[in-house]
This record gives sequence, C-alpha cells and structure tokens, in this order.
Amino acid sequence: LGWIAGGTNDELPLAMAVAGVGALAGVIGIVTLAREEDTRFLCAIFILGIGIRCTIAIVNHTLLPHGFFAYDDGRYNEVGRQLADYWHHAGPYPEYIAHSNQVGWFYLNGAITWLFGFVPLVPAFLNCVLGPLSALAVFALARAHFGRPVAVRAAAFSMFFPSIVLWSSINLKDAATVLCIVMVLHHALSLQRRFHPGHLAGLLLFL
Repeated sequence: LGWIAGGTNDELPLAMAVAGVGALAGVIGIVTLAREEDTRFLCAIFILGIGIRCTIAIVNHTLLPHGFFAYDDGRYNEVGRQLADYWHHAGPYPEYIAHSNQVGWFYLNGAITWLFGFVPLVPAFLNCVLGPLSALAVFALARAHFGRPVAVRAAAFSMFFPSIVLWSSINLKDAATVLCIVMVLHHALSLQRRFHPGHLAGLLLFL
C-alpha cells in the first residue's frame, strides 16, 4: 500500500492506529459525558462515521488519480514533506507558504512527516476522526438548546451528509475548521448562559 501511494510501508498500520486511538477516545468521551439514553445512538453513528470515512480515504489514496477530489490534498502532503526536510536541515523553507499566515494544517502535515516519514494517509485518517467528532459536538450543542429530536437529526446530517463525509476523508483542513467552529459556538453559548473559566479557556483555545 505504501509503495502504491508513494508513502512508507508502515503507512496503513500507522493510519489505522491513529483512527483506532481517536475512535477509542471518542467512545470513552461519549460514555463519560453523554446522557445514558443517548450513548448507544452516539457510539453507533460515531463508529460508522469513522468507518465510512476511512474506507473513502483508502480508496482515494490507492485507486484514484492524484487530486481526483481536491488538488489541495496533495499540496498539503507535499508542503508538509518540504517542511520536514527543512526541519531536518535537508532543504529550504517551502516557498508556497513563505509569505502566508495560514500555515496551521501545513505545519501539522510537516510534523507528522518529521515524526513518521512521508505517510500521506495518516492526516487523512486523522480527519476521519475529526469529522465524526464534529458531529458529536453538533449533537451536544443541539441537545442543550433544542432537545433530543433536533439533536438526533442534526447529528445524523452532520455525520453523513455526502460533502461533509468527503471533505473529512481526505487531507484538507475543513474537518478541523468545522470542529473548531462548532466548539467555539458551544463555549460561547455556554458562557452566555453562565460564566465558567473552563468555557472561557475552551473558547480561547478553539479560536
């Protein structure tokens, strides 16, 4: 798999480990934080959402032409590799981001490459977890303000809407951005109801 996609040979096991740890952390969070009547539903759609996205990620990574869904997918991989080379004193700073202040997802790709080698499937699998986490956050937000029926529908749409599934199955910053936006809304609305240092810290963190 690594040879076909241009990554290292241990790319798929590493990506699966990332998704597995994320899935385990999400399930623990659900069991710990969610109401008992919501736990089974949330665990089911969370695991299913990760599975669907990981399948799409593997198909995109191994069978489809480069940039089939989004050219930026490859751009993040390549600039991440250039950043890792730069940090290893093996190349110049990437020209593509030399004059940009929007470098967060590039730096994350660079850090992954610096640590594990060129493994483009890993950031895609990370997104396969971040996307479903966003749906859980949407459920919590809707549950607190509109009740369970609205929350169930909102979670289902945000978990399985086709374009959302696609963009959180490849190496783009969209999944992380959506998660940050939802968490900012959650903490801002919580602060509006009642001040709490934890919500203030969360708001600042996700901003």
